[in-house]
Amino acid sequence: MDRNPLAPGASLSNLTIIESVENHIEIFRHLQEPLIYGEIAGVLTKSYGNAVKTACYIAERINKPLVPFKRIDDFINKKKMKAVLDRAGIATPKFLAVEQGTSRKRIARLGFPLVVKPVTGHAKKDVRLVANQRELEQALAGRKSKGNRFIVERFSEGSEIIAAGIVFRGTFHLASLSDKTLSPAPYFVDVMHMSPSRFEHLHDRITALGQRIAEEFEIAVSPLIMEIIVGADGGLSLIEAVP
Repeated sequence: MDRNPLAPGASLSNLTIIESVENHIEIFRHLQEPLIYGEIAGVLTKSYGNAVKTACYIAERINKPLVPFKRIDDFINKKKMKAVLDRAGIATPKFLAVEQGTSRKRIARLGFPLVVKPVTGHAKKDVRLVANQRELEQALAGRKSKGNRFIVERFSEGSEIIAAGIVFRGTFHLASLSDKTLSPAPYFVDVMHMSPSRFEHLHDRITALGQRIAEEFEIAVSPLIMEIIVGADGGLSLIEAVP
């Protein structure tokens, strides 16, 4: 599935759909004819964001398990995700969605340093640390010029880990923990992931966190990746989660 008919792998596929991954309705329409002649065993994507949204839409239409389509925007949109986590009492950095008219004083009250990130997106793309008011103004000006929506959140001190697992029949199973090494501030670029993690002793607490996410987002079956900060006191702060 790609907009480019010459995309790698197209010649090896049984079915090639020339379509943007964002057009989930059109993609499903292309799939309806093959469905007459056989059954799709399951749906999975190796990407994030809108690719996951399309996978969830197709899975729901053919009655296969994945994240409910009605909940997928709660993962893709960081503002919505943070709101769900906050309501559930899941520890996550304090944040503010920046919109037209949001005062700089209100943003600064979160306390520097702050992390500025787009409302949608994944990994560390366009994520930046700002240490003071001047850097905040520079970061906001750059994003406004591009018309991007974004949030700011309080920077969490600690060690960053990635927890990967799978939700099956509503139960989260932790598969791996890895320690993440990032590039220096102000940009957060993944340099490497190291396993086994120094925090394997937190296995049960992280599994419990994954279970709460599965329940809050109504996940029955899906992979689940969590980006977590382990504080100096051993506290866990969830930065993001993606199915």
